[in-house]
Amino acid sequence: MKENYTALQLVSKHLLITGQTGSGKTTAALKMIMELKDNDQTVIVLDPTGEYGQQEGIVTYKLGENCFIDPGSLSATQLLAIMEIDSSILSKKVAAAIQSLRIKANLQGDLHNVYSKRGMAVKAHTARLNQLTTWMRNYNYKLLGQQVLEEFVLPYADERANYQLLGQEYNRPAINAHWEEILDLQGRNSEPLFQEIFGSHNRPGQSKLELSYVLNLFLKIKVKKRALVLDISGLKQYSESQKQVLSLILQIILANRSQSKEKFPVTIFIDEAHRYLPTKEIDLSQNGMFQLLREGRKYGLNLAVVTQSPLDLPASMLGQFPNYLIHHLANPTEFAALNAQGLNYAEISQLKVGQALVCLDNIFMERE
Repeated sequence: MKENYTALQLVSKHLLITGQTGSGKTTAALKMIMELKDNDQTVIVLDPTGEYGQQEGIVTYKLGENCFIDPGSLSATQLLAIMEIDSSILSKKVAAAIQSLRIKANLQGDLHNVYSKRGMAVKAHTARLNQLTTWMRNYNYKLLGQQVLEEFVLPYADERANYQLLGQEYNRPAINAHWEEILDLQGRNSEPLFQEIFGSHNRPGQSKLELSYVLNLFLKIKVKKRALVLDISGLKQYSESQKQVLSLILQIILANRSQSKEKFPVTIFIDEAHRYLPTKEIDLSQNGMFQLLREGRKYGLNLAVVTQSPLDLPASMLGQFPNYLIHHLANPTEFAALNAQGLNYAEISQLKVGQALVCLDNIFMERE
């Protein structure tokens, strides 16, 4: 970076780093990360490709290897989204199954068996649900696929029916109707990758820290000469899972800071950010990236987003970036999307690899 435009100046507010493939934007982002780290600024890099963890002074946690997501911290909807399962019926059953397994683990001290609902009194089950507290989040994730079947119970359909019980037999027609979705859930549930991500399976000699704990270490204490990389490249084959996990991480960061007295600046870098946004703009308000863009600055949180084109981002997101680092753009439509006074398309289109234009507070400064 030029001496008169430091990395700290560029990330003083949300920063968009944009330019076509090969223009030097990722190299610029890495240079900024190292400069901020060397100046004792707190930096968190969300790395979906595994490219950022090999630099000096970088502390890398790879999801599934040395850190995990506590499934007890997730709603059924969040859990299924990470597992790439979309089913409203199954979502209700999974929510019930999680509660059942929480009862089994926390009230009955059993992490090895499912919670059978056949023949169980409604009154007894309701009393157990009322005993659960917010800290009783633990349950055996490996049993989730099996427990869902236990949620498909109902009274007998004849005079033997006892409506004081949760159920007396399996609802086989309902199970059959949703059998494909149940198999999908059981398949994901037993897959080693997801068991590693949710902390229910460790490789020999492997230990893991919970994701929120790792983030807390960097959000509560100002580190020196260190940057945190959260590597989620293990999910590369599951693009929707990566979207959900990245959104979740940003929501954890935002929630942590909103409840903390600490307000020292934290910069979060996301490369190829457009890949991890919802496909439907109506879902944008529930996305962690959008939420942090809108709310983060009041808590000292700034995003540095790398993307190939400004057009990759919805207009409602693009308007949240007052600072730009603009590499070569070949399309005048991309130029038109940028809200910056004094920008000249002719100059942008002639930028060479590694060259960039700087805009601060939506005002063009000079060539980088």
